Amino acid sequence: MSAATPPPQGHNRGAHYARSRCAECGEDYQPTRIDAAFCSAYCRKAHNDRRKERGLALIDAALEWRGKRQKGGFLKFCRLVDQFLRDDRERKAAQKAAREARKKGQTDA
Repeated sequence: MSAATPPPQGHNRGAHYARSRCAECGEDYQPTRIDAAFCSAYCRKAHNDRRKERGLALIDAALEWRGKRQKGGFLKFCRLVDQFLRDDRERKAAQKAAREARKKGQTDA
């Protein structure tokens, strides 16, 4: 930037923030906003779609448990939450393994 060119104006223009890890794919990236949590629009959408899908499933389970007073409804609700937690742990473990494999491949090259 020359001395005659003024710095960019507006929200977070030209700001540099510490590298961060994407909340969806786990990749390191350089955020362009202080509140950025995802490396791309694809990751943001995938994360929000999964949250929406899970939320709907939980609402259905809660309505069945409390609304219809069906036996075993709370157990179904808890199992659903447990499955979500297992899925998250497996996804994060797979991401970590992929990152480590890439790092090992870079050091071997």
